[in-house]
Amino acid sequence: MKTASKTSNGRPAGKAPDARTPKYPFTTSNTRGRKREARRWLDVLGARCTNAARQPNPLTIYESGRLHTQALDDLEARDKTLYDAVQQCIWDDMVKTQGITMVAWRRRALRSARRMNDIRATLR
Repeated sequence: MKTASKTSNGRPAGKAPDARTPKYPFTTSNTRGRKREARRWLDVLGARCTNAARQPNPLTIYESGRLHTQALDDLEARDKTLYDAVQQCIWDDMVKTQGITMVAWRRRALRSARRMNDIRATLR
């Protein structure tokens, strides 16, 4: 491919695809088009299963885990495709956060906490 620049190779600048990035291997259905809905579902579930900053009746870790597990089980029984999309989003999030720095983790956690607070405000 010929380019105008002697230093450019014709490819757009950016991150090259990593061949070692693992793909979610356990899907049983086509989740194309359901990822946005799955991320929103996970955000709402996270807001319901975590405590707000000044909640008068805080959830225990056991109650939070039970709510989370029950919601996933109910989703699997009700909508298998959305459940697979949720599992893929969880997998993608784990892969994305693997090996990040503490500063990046804090930044990500603060962004997530703000998002959860906004969702909690709409759930009330």
